[in-house]
Amino acid sequence: MNNDNNILVPILPTPTYNRSAFRRNIFGEPTGIWEYLDENKNIHCIMVRYDFIGDKKYLPKTYGNLNGKIGWHNKKHPNGNILYNLPTILIDKDFSKLILIVEGEKAAEAAQKLFPNMIVTTSMFGNQTASKTDWSPLAGKPVCIWPDKDKAGDLYAESVIQQCKLVKARKISLVNVPENFPDGWDLADELPVDVSLSDINLLITNAHDRSIDVTSTSSIDISSPLIHEEDSVCDNEIKSDVETNSLEKKTSQLNFNLTKKWPPYPAKDAFNGIAGKIVNIIDPHAESDQVALLIQFLTVFGNIVGRNPYFMVGGTRHGINLFNILVGDTSLGRKGTSLDCILYLFEKLNCDDWNKKCIQTGLSSGEGLMWAIRDPIEKLEKDKSKNGNGKIEMVVADPGISDKRLLILETEFSRVLKVMEREDNTLSNILRDAWDAKTLSNLTKNDSLKASNPHISIIGHVTKSELYRYLNNTEAANGFANRFNWICVRRSKLLPEGGNLNTVDFSYLIKELISIVEFSKQVNEMRRNDSAKEIWKKVYEPLTDGRPGLLGAMIARGAPQVMRFSCIYALLDKSFEIRSEHLMSALALFDYIEESCEYIFGEALGDPLALV
Repeated sequence: MNNDNNILVPILPTPTYNRSAFRRNIFGEPTGIWEYLDENKNIHCIMVRYDFIGDKKYLPKTYGNLNGKIGWHNKKHPNGNILYNLPTILIDKDFSKLILIVEGEKAAEAAQKLFPNMIVTTSMFGNQTASKTDWSPLAGKPVCIWPDKDKAGDLYAESVIQQCKLVKARKISLVNVPENFPDGWDLADELPVDVSLSDINLLITNAHDRSIDVTSTSSIDISSPLIHEEDSVCDNEIKSDVETNSLEKKTSQLNFNLTKKWPPYPAKDAFNGIAGKIVNIIDPHAESDQVALLIQFLTVFGNIVGRNPYFMVGGTRHGINLFNILVGDTSLGRKGTSLDCILYLFEKLNCDDWNKKCIQTGLSSGEGLMWAIRDPIEKLEKDKSKNGNGKIEMVVADPGISDKRLLILETEFSRVLKVMEREDNTLSNILRDAWDAKTLSNLTKNDSLKASNPHISIIGHVTKSELYRYLNNTEAANGFANRFNWICVRRSKLLPEGGNLNTVDFSYLIKELISIVEFSKQVNEMRRNDSAKEIWKKVYEPLTDGRPGLLGAMIARGAPQVMRFSCIYALLDKSFEIRSEHLMSALALFDYIEESCEYIFGEALGDPLALV
């Protein structure tokens, strides 16, 4: 077939080739060959790199017919440029992986080895042709751009950001390469001195959100879960709030440092398994922080499964009930919407009417909590029947509650903190016993109440300024507060029209979750396998080493919190034992919790007494 118009006509499939086929007398042997594959994994074109003294050269190679000559030609594909690693991008249909965009094929190849759980891509010829590349496969996917550390890298990054916005990619974030990295450095180069792979991962974790151009400091609420910058606006609001309540401030025994930075986003291990899948599916339809979705999913799941699974630490039995408090800034934290999304999902499971019987709000007293899961109440009564002869006998006055699972939802947790300040309120003591899964009881002589085998979980929402006012020194130091995980959350995106969660097909996940719940209910004592035991030996000391001040008091139960998380991750994986990956997920999540506590409580002064 002749083509007199000097237009290349591509031919598929391309033949096999070797490196010598691309040798050039001017440049010599190629130093890099990268295939750009189309959606059917056919070679769309090849990018070839040549290195020679003081310079380098990139040439595209497309197989086809050019003026009657069939072979590899130094031309781009006439149908346009496609993304590197395209088939892998397209196969990720549940949007579960972060797309990392770098400049150049060599950097992409190196980055894929560094980050095997991400999908790394690039476009041909850097910023010169970014606008001529088809970026549409990134629509709806989370992307992060890692630029080369030079001016060309900055130009490429800005060009890619604009293209990603045009195709409506989500969570578009940009890595800020540290100033101490060498000029021209990219991911194909050796790591700088004293820089580890974990440091590199952290740069991605802390990448700056570029999804929406921020033009005012008032737009702090639109930050993405992929990044958490210093919340200066939030801190100023709190300072003002505290100043206007100077009398209340003086009565508090706590002195909070308000200059801490927002915690880095959790490592990807925290989103492993079905929990991560569910978060990623819900995320496009919610303004909520992904961490809020994750932590509430784990809490609800742990409550639905119930009391059967447990882990023994010496003579202490730990269940999988969690106490978690989301700390955000008023409605902008989108704490409530994240809870609604998770409950929406679990309502579809229809697990023995759990959502109708086992969810309550209005936590105000220890007696009220016990009443919700009370044992049968018996009392002595005179037999008034004809043949009873007026005998005094024990009768069941109240049948009690047979299902001891209880999920307490407190979207205004500050109210609970205020209630506990009342004299003779027993709530703090009862909640501590509830976390420990001990039998709950009061010691009142008349009208005594008992709730045995409790399985109580708590999800609370509170603002940072409310904590400053209502969390007193006693509850911070007496073992109440460190039974809770305090987690920073805030809005991830703007959805003026709301999401379309009702259009999402959860059917396959519902089926999988039902199977997981039924499996988990049959599990009893859980143990770590050998690999998890080795990891636990290494992390146990840091988890149990005391830290000074209020912060140390708030995270003093790090070891049992991690243990409970790891049990839940194992059950979600339908595993009777805790494996290394389950423990790593738990550690990644607790790292974020610890960072959250540092942000929330900072270097707060207090008098953390013995932790009961």
